[in-house]
Amino acid sequence: MDVARAKRPIAEELPRLMKERDWKPIDVYAHGGPTPATVSRYQHERRGLVVEPRVIRTLRKFEQAFGLPEGYFVEEQVSRAEEELRRLVRQGSVSLSDLEDLLEKGRQAERGTTPR
Repeated sequence: MDVARAKRPIAEELPRLMKERDWKPIDVYAHGGPTPATVSRYQHERRGLVVEPRVIRTLRKFEQAFGLPEGYFVEEQVSRAEEELRRLVRQGSVSLSDLEDLLEKGRQAERGTTPR
């Protein structure tokens, strides 16, 4: 089963969702979303370009405000990160060993253990 997800970057998806509802940034905030200033930053691609915990929390606030399923924006971010990572591996800027180290770090964080 496919997870519902944004088909475009958030900077394109946000204006579409807001227009559908005739919302301004303050309306997003009123429905549990991030502050109007944060909405503006995401609309103008000054935020949300890097997948990190703070961005994921903000994307979840957007999902909540718009009544979207959890992961709607996160999946798009992960997909973009995967594409960029593949490009970096192909050009030799990132090694497969680096990827394995990163995966192990993530697994340890999941288990609540620290790296050796």
